[in-house]
Amino acid sequence: MKKEEGAAVEEQVGTLGPSDYFGEIALLTNRPRAASVISTTTLKCVKLDRDRYVVVVVAAAIVLAVRVLAVVTLRCHSSSRASL
Repeated sequence: MKKEEGAAVEEQVGTLGPSDYFGEIALLTNRPRAASVISTTTLKCVKLDRDRYVVVVVAAAIVLAVRVLAVVTLRCHSSSRASL
C-alpha cells in the first residue's frame, strides 16, 4: 500500500510474494519509506537498519562478482584452448 504524501488516501501499488522485499530505496537513499506493507497471510520478516543492509548488499555483490569472474575465467580458458 502506498500512502500519498500529506493525504489520507491509500492506493495499492503492488503485491509481494515469497522472498520479495521492500524498503530498499529508503535504505539506499537514507530517506523515509514511500510505501507501507499490509500482509494478508502469516509471514516472516527480517528487519534491517541501513548499516546492516549495506553489509548484506556488499556481501551479495562480492558473491556475485566471484561467480561472474569464475564464468569469465572458464570461458577465457576454453577459448584459449580452442585456438591451439
